[in-house]
Amino acid sequence: MKKNKESNFKLFLKELFKNQAFVGKITERFKSGIPDIFIIRNGFIYWIEAKVQSRKLTEIQRETLARMASHGALTFLVDRTVDKEENEIITLFWVDENKKQHELNWNEFFLSIKAGKEVKVWNMLKVQ
Repeated sequence: MKKNKESNFKLFLKELFKNQAFVGKITERFKSGIPDIFIIRNGFIYWIEAKVQSRKLTEIQRETLARMASHGALTFLVDRTVDKEENEIITLFWVDENKKQHELNWNEFFLSIKAGKEVKVWNMLKVQ
């Protein structure tokens, strides 16, 4: 996966879920705070805000994610950084209805979705 482009993360997800899920990107989202990317699989919709080297949501993004979560949406922040050796580091956070970010194991999370183990995903969020 190439580094430092939010759109490349969508391409990575499309490849990961090839023909197993619908992966989309919302382009008219800047004023609304709606997350960048969404994944639909087995009746679940995962909303993902992708950041590059920041981990910082704008206030409207934080508020929108929290409001979505308060209505049962699965809302996340993915931060992609590159270390001194040019290795990519991906950090995943679940954003709850109280605007709190909880770090998750991104590899386990996305592989669980890919495997159709939505119950495992819900259990990962419950323990936070």
